[in-house]
Amino acid sequence: MKPITPVRSETVGGQSLVVVTEEDYVLLTSAYDVVAMGVMDPPRDFRHAIERVINSFKKENGSNTPDFILAEFLEAQLNAFDTAVAERDRWYLGRQMSIGQDNGR
Repeated sequence: MKPITPVRSETVGGQSLVVVTEEDYVLLTSAYDVVAMGVMDPPRDFRHAIERVINSFKKENGSNTPDFILAEFLEAQLNAFDTAVAERDRWYLGRQMSIGQDNGR
């Protein structure tokens, strides 16, 4: 990736912003690159970070679904997976305890 050269800096609403060319802005595909350049505030939380990544890679286009809906879906899937892993661990723990009891332990 070629270096991004700011065109100028501005202060808008008390916030310092860096203005870049349209070509350079298109090259900033990562939300974190945009944050590092000072063009955008850091995301408030995980869901907003995922929204930005979805948007920066235009992943909402395939399903024509807004990025915030996709981010909510992905966060829900990760939470469901966490729950499934916890349930699996409890099941294995219970199974190990019953095997131990069957062997007189």
